[in-house]
Amino acid sequence: MSSSTVWAELVSLWKNSHGVPDLTGFWPRYPNLPPAERVRLLAWHEDCRQALAAQLGVLVADLTTPSSPLAHLPPLPDPDQVGELSFLDPPEVDQADPLVETPRAIAPAAETPAPIIPLPESPETGYVVSQILDGRYRLDHQLGKGSFGEVSLGFDLLLQRPVAIKVPLPKWLADPVAREQYLEEARTVAKLPTHPHLVPVYDVGRLSGGAVYVVSEYVPGATLEAELEQGLPTLERAVAILRGLADALLHLHCKDLIHRDVKPANILIEHASRAPRLADFGLAIREDDSLAARPAGTIAYSSPEQLVPTGLRLDGRSDLFSLGIIAYEMFTGTRPFHGKISQLIQALRFESPRPPRELRPDLPPELERICLRLLQKRPSDRYDNAGELLVDLEEWGRQPSLSAKPVEPDPIELLVTPRGLRAFTQADAQVFLELLPGQRDRTGFPECGAFWKNHLAATSDTFRIGLVLGPSGSGKSSLFRAGVLPQLPPEINGRSLEATPDRTASDLLRERPHHGPARPPRR
Repeated sequence: MSSSTVWAELVSLWKNSHGVPDLTGFWPRYPNLPPAERVRLLAWHEDCRQALAAQLGVLVADLTTPSSPLAHLPPLPDPDQVGELSFLDPPEVDQADPLVETPRAIAPAAETPAPIIPLPESPETGYVVSQILDGRYRLDHQLGKGSFGEVSLGFDLLLQRPVAIKVPLPKWLADPVAREQYLEEARTVAKLPTHPHLVPVYDVGRLSGGAVYVVSEYVPGATLEAELEQGLPTLERAVAILRGLADALLHLHCKDLIHRDVKPANILIEHASRAPRLADFGLAIREDDSLAARPAGTIAYSSPEQLVPTGLRLDGRSDLFSLGIIAYEMFTGTRPFHGKISQLIQALRFESPRPPRELRPDLPPELERICLRLLQKRPSDRYDNAGELLVDLEEWGRQPSLSAKPVEPDPIELLVTPRGLRAFTQADAQVFLELLPGQRDRTGFPECGAFWKNHLAATSDTFRIGLVLGPSGSGKSSLFRAGVLPQLPPEINGRSLEATPDRTASDLLRERPHHGPARPPRR
């Protein structure tokens, strides 16, 4: 285990502790780490040095003497520097980011409590520890810092409860219009009904220098990012996290809001319930406003349409792509797309991810299918909404054995009768579905026909008219005659008629009395 790895875990432990962390169970995990290196790791912060040196039996004064091992070792990196690829403030990217990282060990992630570190004075946001905002919110500890702003643990003096307070960096909200839009989006999120997998916004306000802040619920726990650093979750746990997040996104998207920054660092795992909570709505935007908004978010978790504007509105399917990257990471231990900024953007837009089962052969094919469907480049090829994703995840959870490998059916020889320019018919139903390309649903039915099949089968909530557009010879008639109609339930009598300039209406009237009573006219 390298010192840099131990250093990262020690910083995470200190940040994730309520006060002084207990290292009695930490050091035994690294028995080969020299005492001098332990002392060096402990000396990165004044408070840490004062509080923790005694746990190693080292006098605090010994850390500052010329003979201290600290005098002969290079300095450690700033623990507050959080590296992330972002539209807002992209840092330097590793020159050697392999296309496929070594997957993390497949082991249950350790449980860690909420991140807290002492809050220094922040020259960027302009607030200091113990400052009182609007006579109500006391700033106590810094929880995290990113390219967009800083999040601190505060205390609501009026309601006597801990809260999380986010202050965006002034440079991102220097424009008064952008500042008002940010506040308006925060107010919109604050009006959302309470949801068990969303971190609610309580309040918004302004600082004396013109900066704004957002007050939200304080959730004791760790981020999903921190948990993934310690090992992969079990499949059952990963699916439970995905279900909670899909439920949260469905709730958000039903209000025409797009999160735009769904990533492990913005997902809190509540310490008591272990429930995932989607947080940080600083970049959330209404669908109607997405055309005028500039690109925003963390590049490594962005959808293709979020990276480069297409002239079309963003919708909830963009967040589902981000969720697909998280699913891939939880299943395999690595993200599906890699590279420096320009390479990463190209990969997200044009490259297909490596199938997850190549990295993890024991991954059930159904979970691979769900993951890859979320990662489709075209939004129309993904789940239409988070509710459809929830259904698939719940169906997978009902399997009697989550780890059992499905039995592959014996291959059968299918004979295809060439049709030339003529459409396939119901007689070709057995072979036609095998000819259709693209993604398939959990029953194996091609997604290109699943929309029509599901809506036609839903007799209680069907539609009067459906329209399929395509050039002549593209397969529209074949799709319905050989693909959709033969798959409908027995209680539905599907009919196919050729449309002609003069006989379509009379043909429909002639067919209707033989296949069900006529509906009374609408009044």
